[in-house]
Amino acid sequence: MQNNSLMYRPYGLFWLTLTISPMDSVLLIPLKQDSSIQPSVFRLMLILCLVSYALKAIATRNCLLPGNRVVRYLWFLWFVWMLISFMWAPDPHSGLRRLLQLASCSFVTLISWYYHRRSADRSVLQSILVMSLLFAVLEELTGFRLPAPRKHFFVYELTSFYFNPSHLAASLALILPWTLERFSDSKGLSKFMRVTEIILILYVILRTGTKGNIVAACLVLFVYCLGRLRDPRKVLGFFIVIALVCGVLFLAAKGGIIPEVMVGKIAQLSLIFSEDAWMDVEGSFGSRWHIWHTAIDLSAQRPISGWGIGSLYDFGRSESESGLSIHNFWLELMIEQGVVGTTIFFLILLAVVLKELFARESRSVLLSLVALVPISLTVSSITTLWVFWIILGIAMTKCERSRVRQCYSE
Repeated sequence: MQNNSLMYRPYGLFWLTLTISPMDSVLLIPLKQDSSIQPSVFRLMLILCLVSYALKAIATRNCLLPGNRVVRYLWFLWFVWMLISFMWAPDPHSGLRRLLQLASCSFVTLISWYYHRRSADRSVLQSILVMSLLFAVLEELTGFRLPAPRKHFFVYELTSFYFNPSHLAASLALILPWTLERFSDSKGLSKFMRVTEIILILYVILRTGTKGNIVAACLVLFVYCLGRLRDPRKVLGFFIVIALVCGVLFLAAKGGIIPEVMVGKIAQLSLIFSEDAWMDVEGSFGSRWHIWHTAIDLSAQRPISGWGIGSLYDFGRSESESGLSIHNFWLELMIEQGVVGTTIFFLILLAVVLKELFARESRSVLLSLVALVPISLTVSSITTLWVFWIILGIAMTKCERSRVRQCYSE
């Protein structure tokens, strides 16, 4: 008789945990104001998932780890290097905080890999997409916003239930390839629904005014259209969709739905190739350029080992309570983990990309990793961009050989 206990059938728990992961910032459990520990419903459910996962591994006597042998070893090395870099962290408290954060990211990837290896569906990403768009549209039309950390910094931007507008737009840009694939496979009313989703995704990304994510979405559309040049009707259809998005954006700006501040912020995209814009320290591009130079100088002082995990929380503490915000994931890795940690993580992504390039299945994962390029260079912190770690777990299911999948099967 088949056992349906949580240990043997934890997929519902995994699905729920992954689906609410982007809502981490609004699911925090309030404690004392001076407390640095901020548990949340999502993190507690993540712990429960790990307990179920460990019991499952013990019961089946299988070491359930993601990816093929190369990816598995690289992932293990990266985690070991994080532990080693904790030894020279400037502040043990900050180091432990960052270590737990990166461990949570790894656990999300692990659970995503196991769930999708068994279920192989896209319900998690679709559920996250629908909830993100619903809360974003609700916020746009009514101004309603869930209580979230730092929300007072983003008065005019859309945040939905995310940590900040950048994470909202980045999550949608990463999910966009999966929506495009569903659009290609749909017919009739379902195709109309996919077109509506694409229009809303592009509108919300533009509405956040985050340049890197806008570039990511444009890059995804460009690569997707290149792969379908044999069907001019589909390419023409995407141009029509983009024209509709621009029309909706224009009407919303004229109607006063979009604040003038955000209209000016979106218009700054035209300055991306302006040298003066990059030299202006007070401007959006110039300030990022200045921060990147500071990060490069810091990483150059300890290029091999880095300054230790959690060191970013200590740098720039006088200017910001949260420490130095680099807005560049690779420079974050270089400062904290040096060339060693950065190279290992890059090799993990490279192994996934190479496997995806030669796969005959859908290219949604590959397009998501294409979108990751501008996102990782501009987003405030990829460690809390949970959609990326979910997609990385999905990507690792494709790195497995068939015989590896068979030895993990129940």
